[in-house]
Amino acid sequence: CSDRCRNCCRPKKIYHARVVNLGRPSKTQKFPSNKINNQKYSIWSFVPLVLFEQFSIFLNLIYLILACSQFIPDLRVGALYTYWGPLAFVLCVSFIREAIDDIRRFLRDREVNQTIYGKIMRHGQVRVTSAEIKVGDMIHLEKNQRVPADMVLLWTSDRNGSCFIRTDQLDGETDWKLRHAVPPTQTFVNTVGLPSALFDMQAQVFAEAPRQNIHLFEGTFARTDIVAPADIGPEKTEVSLNLDHTLWSNTVLATGSAIGLVIYTGNETRAVMNSNRARTKMGKIDREINNIIKLLFAIVVVLAFVMVALRGFNGAWYKHWWRFMVLFSYIIPLALRVNMDLAKIVYSFMVVRDRDLPGCMVRNTTIPEELGRIAYLMSDKTGTLTQNEMVFKKLHLGTVAFAPDSMEEVAQGLQHHFASQSSADSQTGRQMRRSGNERMSAAVLAVALCHNVTPMTDDDSEVDKSVGDVKNPLELIPQSICLSVRTKDKLLRVPDELLRRILSASDLFLVKCMGGSMKYCSKRCLPVRLLYAVDLVQNLPDRCYSAQQTLPEKYQDLLNKLPPQDPSCRSSTTKDGEFWLRKCYQENEQSEERERRLKQAQERRRELDKMLETYRRELQEAREITHQRARERAYLRSSEEQLRKVHDRQQREQQIRENAKIIQQRQEEWRKAAEAMQKQKEEHVQKFLEEREAKIQESRNLAQAAEQLRAEMQRVYNLDSFDKKAQHVALVNELGLGGAST
Repeated sequence: CSDRCRNCCRPKKIYHARVVNLGRPSKTQKFPSNKINNQKYSIWSFVPLVLFEQFSIFLNLIYLILACSQFIPDLRVGALYTYWGPLAFVLCVSFIREAIDDIRRFLRDREVNQTIYGKIMRHGQVRVTSAEIKVGDMIHLEKNQRVPADMVLLWTSDRNGSCFIRTDQLDGETDWKLRHAVPPTQTFVNTVGLPSALFDMQAQVFAEAPRQNIHLFEGTFARTDIVAPADIGPEKTEVSLNLDHTLWSNTVLATGSAIGLVIYTGNETRAVMNSNRARTKMGKIDREINNIIKLLFAIVVVLAFVMVALRGFNGAWYKHWWRFMVLFSYIIPLALRVNMDLAKIVYSFMVVRDRDLPGCMVRNTTIPEELGRIAYLMSDKTGTLTQNEMVFKKLHLGTVAFAPDSMEEVAQGLQHHFASQSSADSQTGRQMRRSGNERMSAAVLAVALCHNVTPMTDDDSEVDKSVGDVKNPLELIPQSICLSVRTKDKLLRVPDELLRRILSASDLFLVKCMGGSMKYCSKRCLPVRLLYAVDLVQNLPDRCYSAQQTLPEKYQDLLNKLPPQDPSCRSSTTKDGEFWLRKCYQENEQSEERERRLKQAQERRRELDKMLETYRRELQEAREITHQRARERAYLRSSEEQLRKVHDRQQREQQIRENAKIIQQRQEEWRKAAEAMQKQKEEHVQKFLEEREAKIQESRNLAQAAEQLRAEMQRVYNLDSFDKKAQHVALVNELGLGGAST
């Protein structure tokens, strides 16, 4: 699930073609690092991802739910450690197993990333690690050294510019593959004599966009010499590149030494693009156990409902149902999961330590038991089952057959045949060759020449090393008369030093029909008298005889009687000179036409590339101009907006100032009015107080006068009624009506 989510969220990467300069890494283009990282987890993602993967398993998820339910007092059955202890132990075992696998992946990646290689510089070689290699670097490879990145082969220690690589870690094939260096660079280095001379040429390699197909590659090599010896001179050379000029990463250089130009690194290499990211795998046993756990869980649910039904669905019946679930959950075997994880670790350790499997490496400890549950083994060809090791069974000459235990007779016949060739032209010798030994020698020559084996010699020694997909059957013949092929390349071109000796021989051999590929001749190939072919038994009559010729009946019967043990057979035939010349002319015309069309296609492609580059540059310029104008318009819009905001702010400030002045004026008017009102109020109060004081004084005077009058009247009249009248007068005076009363 996590991988699917990651793939859905991550945008699909688009790959582009590239132009790589020799020894000059690009500073503008960005390419991925060559550091290999096959780890499944990081330090921060280890715990959450492992927990997510473990609880994706139904068994662990059920026990997690049951353990969490025990925190609720109404649902608790027993102590907490009886539930959390086993679950924690299972998780610890899973954590340890995943950590061991990821640490092993980290150690393998570190070993590969820290491998030392020689990087060609102008003044020699420098030592760099595999993780430090960049696109455009020229790397020097030695024999049996792993290719760190996808490269274009520039030079090999072989004068012809060829080398062999082992691709068993890339495509699973054990036979060695032949690769050729780019002719201009191979010739240049051979002429100058120093690999660092590659820096003296201005060269580029156009490489296609990275893709997964390891059997296809399209590219172009173009160079213009800047500093070169006088005998070479400046010239422009363009060569079409294909699969034969490449060294894919994770292959191994099998012969000699070589120099390659890095064109793809990191996750853009063919090996990484054809590999899957490390993920959690589940074997058949895990899936079967998971299905059984689901069945047991369903049984637990049913049993819990039965127990609750017998008790009755009264009250909080669901609490009792969950308690029965917890009690019956012990029938789910949690210990089986622990046993399986521990057993997988032990199985992986035993596979690594097995003496019958030397060099075996276990990269994942999650599914080692799957090796014991293989029901069918599918194979696409015989070499996969036989490991490309063939055993010589029988040599049939039409009338007689020789088994491996009768090789002494073959050796004696060959000795007589070679002895007769050195003697004079005696009639008896010719008859002897025609009778039997001639056919025997022809059969031995067919076996010696017609195979896909390339001999390699070390330091001009006499020991041959067969390089190819089958072993040379002549190893069974005694060494005293053993016939061996000393030199041979992909087109079977004869080296110059051996040409004179071969021309002086009686027969010239052209071996071009290998594995049913009928390509009669090519450029620089010699028309010869004998043609040897290897093919299926049922195809030999059509291969060896034309429409006007028929296979002799005795040979046809012999082919029909051959047992189906080994359907491969070797045969020889003769063709006249006109046939060979006609085939050569046709092949040359087809080759020239193909070269012409290929050159036209390359020119057209270069023109299209230039037009595309021009369009890209113009589009980039147009984009930059558009972006610049957009930025200017945005700046102008922002400037106008800022000016409008400033003007509005100034207007608001001016209006605020005017309003403040008006408010100040009104406040001044209000202050003056308040002062006038206060003054008027004070005057009215003062006047009122004065009038009141006058009235009070007048009342006092009247009271005194009345008191005097009363006293005078009492004294004069001494009457009681006069007191009441005096009281009335006093009351009138207090009420301010003294004048009226008076």
